[in-house]
Amino acid sequence: MTAMRPEDHRRRAYHRGPAAHGGPAPHRGPANRRGLDDPAGCWAEDRGSVTAWLMVVPVLLLLLGGVSLDLWSAASVRARLAAVADDAAVAGATALDDGALRSGEVRLDPSVARQRALRAVDAHHDRTRVDTVVVDATEASIGVTVTGNADLHLLGMVGSDHIELQVTGHAAPDVRRRP
Repeated sequence: MTAMRPEDHRRRAYHRGPAAHGGPAPHRGPANRRGLDDPAGCWAEDRGSVTAWLMVVPVLLLLLGGVSLDLWSAASVRARLAAVADDAAVAGATALDDGALRSGEVRLDPSVARQRALRAVDAHHDRTRVDTVVVDATEASIGVTVTGNADLHLLGMVGSDHIELQVTGHAAPDVRRRP
């Protein structure tokens, strides 16, 4: 038999484990395999933890889903209010002062602009959530502030059952001369 080089001996000993060098063999009895002899075994301290997680996590997911639906609903109502405010501001910005326009000046007639903005809010197809409308018209621009409420369902159980939203739309007349 040929002599082994030290490199080969180390390689073989590594693959065989510590018993190849005369060291103690690892104990593979019941004490090393907790849980096979004892029914509670190594999971004794974790008994019921999965049940607790399976009861808590779905409830938390439902709460998170409910809160996100409430906030999404509020964002949707805010977008509708913004559309009403912007449309009313644009309608008010069309009320140009005819006398000033003939002399070359571009300015609004504030009283007519206010009336057109309020009529535009009344005629808007999505004004169901509108509570109050404030129109601020000057000769240079018009601002329409619309206030409304969004209903909260899940968050209503904790606090208020609605949230007040306020949106402002601005517009100014723009007359461009054609060449």
